[in-house]
Amino acid sequence: IALTSAEIELMKNWMQEALADAMMGYTQWREWKEQIEPSRDKELSLSISGALVIDPQTGSIVSRASQERKLQGIAGDASNHQTWASFPDYINPLSTAPLLAIQGVSRIERQV
Repeated sequence: IALTSAEIELMKNWMQEALADAMMGYTQWREWKEQIEPSRDKELSLSISGALVIDPQTGSIVSRASQERKLQGIAGDASNHQTWASFPDYINPLSTAPLLAIQGVSRIERQV
């Protein structure tokens, strides 16, 4: 079974979106690292990947790992929503980009 050229283009677009999500995750990681003690900053390293959940019927992005990471990591009482309380990927090794994106779908479903 071969993919059509339209399906290949969609896959290329989604891969670019996944890469953009990974770059956002890396930016989030840097923001979090800047908030912690400078002495620990040099010791920390983490591999960040991006993940999306796509609605196959509409072709739209339902959830991004970076969105869920931010919702889980930002302090609930932060007035400016820029203060990271934790970084989910660092604190919990099971908090991978695909699972974060899936949790984002679950969060959306609970809000409906």
